[in-house]
Amino acid sequence: MPLNPMKILSLLSVLALIPLASLTAQKKGHTQAERIVREPSVKEIPFQSKTSQTSFYRPPNPVPPPSPLSERMQNFFTKVISGKIEEAYRELLADSTLTQNPTNLKLFIERTSKAFEVYGRARFYEIYDNRKIGERLVVLTYLTAQPVQPLRWRFVFYRPENAWRLIDLRVDDSLDDLIQ
Repeated sequence: MPLNPMKILSLLSVLALIPLASLTAQKKGHTQAERIVREPSVKEIPFQSKTSQTSFYRPPNPVPPPSPLSERMQNFFTKVISGKIEEAYRELLADSTLTQNPTNLKLFIERTSKAFEVYGRARFYEIYDNRKIGERLVVLTYLTAQPVQPLRWRFVFYRPENAWRLIDLRVDDSLDDLIQ
């Protein structure tokens, strides 16, 4: 039985929000079951002033990230494309706080596999945006090409000292904010 793309979109949305929900719930003292559900948020849209009609839109910056991150992303996507999804996530998340909850790793693997069932296996990847925020935070957005439609992957890396650490990962099929 083929999977419904809307169900996958819903699953991917939950996958993208698990790290944030987990951190928020930990701060509020919620139970583990309550950490999975995230409160609704406002969709990010460009703000336009009524007087100046100025948008805060920032064009993408598709330049490769710094060397250690570039190699890490290349390794991750090479494994994902070759079908080694579990191995790819285990290596990528090895030093990440995202795996403090052991179910997160399992969810990343399951939801990515389900997305590939619906949209097809990734054929190649490309950098869409490299956004540096200060000296210690980098947001990388990649696109993978599937037979049905691309998926967007957003990685947030933080460097508290010398090494980059993945602190957030989101995967979805929403392309609306990329097409302007």
